[in-house]
Amino acid sequence: MASSEKLERLRQKYLTEQGNEIFDPTFARVARNVISEDGVRTKPYAGIPTLLDAPYRAPKASAPNLLDLNVALIGVPMERISLYHHVHDVAPIFQYRVADVGDVPFRSRDSLDKSIEDIETFYHQVVDAGVKPISAGGDHSETNPIMKALGRERPVGMIHIDAHCDTARGGGRWPGLPFPRRGRH
Repeated sequence: MASSEKLERLRQKYLTEQGNEIFDPTFARVARNVISEDGVRTKPYAGIPTLLDAPYRAPKASAPNLLDLNVALIGVPMERISLYHHVHDVAPIFQYRVADVGDVPFRSRDSLDKSIEDIETFYHQVVDAGVKPISAGGDHSETNPIMKALGRERPVGMIHIDAHCDTARGGGRWPGLPFPRRGRH
């Protein structure tokens, strides 16, 4: 088919559309689960933040409510700062003003550029308030805007704990290491 004919067919198909029609059958199936009949999508950061925005069920150790589930998303916060740290003789929650301030408020999770701007803006607000952030979650793209905000006035360092398998790219003769070793080992 000639490119002008193809262009005309596309114009006929999309010219009168409102911009919210979904033509791909696979995505249409997904959208039916995410978007209500009146065209409204659940606000991604409304209510209790959960993994994948899944419904929240309060845990019950004696009898968890699992009867109608196929999948249970489970957090395992084994290693955490408890109410009292005996080595440092500190009870952070009681000795400092500490709060979980929730997730970064994103304008759109579908735009990486906007998300990066939102991360940096939020961390600037935290830094400007004189508060020290401790962060968890996300992917590699969040590190740069956080460091830009924290390092705006002076150099900073960071502890980056990464569980992504892409950090184990093999290097030299030591498969699985992110870079070749040097010197004697």
